[in-house]
Amino acid sequence: MICYHPDLSFCLLSGYGADRTEQSWITFNKHKGVIENLLSSMGFRSFYTFRPGYIYPVIKRQEPNFAYVIMRYLYMMTRPFCGRIAIKSTELAQVMFQVGLNGCNAEILENKDIVKLYKSGLNS
Repeated sequence: MICYHPDLSFCLLSGYGADRTEQSWITFNKHKGVIENLLSSMGFRSFYTFRPGYIYPVIKRQEPNFAYVIMRYLYMMTRPFCGRIAIKSTELAQVMFQVGLNGCNAEILENKDIVKLYKSGLNS
């Protein structure tokens, strides 16, 4: 039995490429789409799914593999041009928090939408 409050807003951190048709041959995309569909149909007051691409960790950390080391440096060099595919962890957190509290016009927020909301001052 699943218990939740009907006035609850639910914000899901999904991922770039999630496939709500559940037909993708990429397992990550397919499974993210499955969970998005399941949560969307549960009857929450509002449901939002956030699909960032690369999340730049603002606080330096031990990177899980070499690809993340490379992405960290590439992000710093391409920051002005990569708003469609990358976002800082702090920016993502602020937008998710504000959308959870205040709502949004869209259920699915791709990385470009998240960046646009952040830049529009939603974070204030």
